[in-house]
Amino acid sequence: YDQYKDAWDTSFWSSVTMAGKKESVHFFHTYKQKVDHVFVDHPTFLERVNGLSGAKLYGPEWGKDFADNQARFAYFCKAALLAITELPLGGVPYGDEVVVVANDWHSALVPMFIHAEKQAEPSKWKETKTAFLCHNAVFQGRFELEEGLAKVFDVPQQYIDSITFHMPLKVGKYNKKIMCVNTMAAGLRYSDRALTVSPSYARECATDPEKGVELEELFALGRCTGILNGVKEGVSPAEKNFVTKTKMSCGTFT
Repeated sequence: YDQYKDAWDTSFWSSVTMAGKKESVHFFHTYKQKVDHVFVDHPTFLERVNGLSGAKLYGPEWGKDFADNQARFAYFCKAALLAITELPLGGVPYGDEVVVVANDWHSALVPMFIHAEKQAEPSKWKETKTAFLCHNAVFQGRFELEEGLAKVFDVPQQYIDSITFHMPLKVGKYNKKIMCVNTMAAGLRYSDRALTVSPSYARECATDPEKGVELEELFALGRCTGILNGVKEGVSPAEKNFVTKTKMSCGTFT
């Protein structure tokens, strides 16, 4: 991601609504191993770290968030929707006939924003399916509830209410509980399917309060499914034995 290495300027400019104002959206893009990689170019991301995020994309140091993370990643999620529907890749945008997988709390607002847009305009995102993938339920994107957040996100108040809980800002049963917005809850509540990194972790998150970290009911609501994280080195079109057994006809990605 740093300095969009190997990516080029798409010359695409648009905007999203944040707090009643238009915020510009600009993309960089590269194509590797038959996969489009799209980068959101905005001052709130790389400018603050001189273009080299290192381990500081989420905060100034491990365990600490930047003060504007809630707004930054809400903007990121809105920009992602533009990339899907408007950014020409290979000549045309992907459009709404897609499956959108939102990874962890940083992109968990994507399913909620899609749901809100569908409610406002039923023909929009009509063919789209969404999934929320949780790698670690401890990191939920909890932020103190602030007045006017619905306007900042440009969604009806009901959406903010649906992801607001009385729980500690920092995970821990002995920490003080306040009214806070749980970003991960948006992904669990509004996606078509919730996913985790293994079948056993999926069961634990949906049934064990310690593993689900106060969101076990939403994990269960999302019909949480576990897909084992990672593949063996032998699972590759470069491996003759694998190609023979699977009768694969394509070559390696280059």
